[in-house]
Amino acid sequence: MLLNVANTTLTVTPEQFDLLCIDNPDLRLELTRNHELIVMAPTGGETGEKNVTLLARVWNWNDRTKLGRVFDFSTGYDFISIGGGKISPDVSWIERSRLEGVDIKGFIKVVPDLGKINKCISYAGMGSKYDLKRITSYY
Repeated sequence: MLLNVANTTLTVTPEQFDLLCIDNPDLRLELTRNHELIVMAPTGGETGEKNVTLLARVWNWNDRTKLGRVFDFSTGYDFISIGGGKISPDVSWIERSRLEGVDIKGFIKVVPDLGKINKCISYAGMGSKYDLKRITSYY
């Protein structure tokens, strides 16, 4: 069965979103701050290559420095409590001390220090302190 929702906005609660994710683990889903459901399409080859290159660079840098933890595109973040949505950056990094006592088994409730979504790389928190701009400058 095919479902065309191209001209439709699907709105779900955060709880319904969590159930959709559990029931559909092979889909890349995101939830906007307005509770609009986004179904992420696969990327093309050029974008996939850039994403894996960026992930490798961040992972290699972190492997050398041991300053934090790196997460891939399948990692979900829960920003509902701060007025955001539930998203999955293509690559993200969080400084080690910011994860102390944080449960990372489900959606992570910590804003990453570095996150790459589509063609936008964002730095928050301690990102510039660790020269992440240099690591990601090719992008």
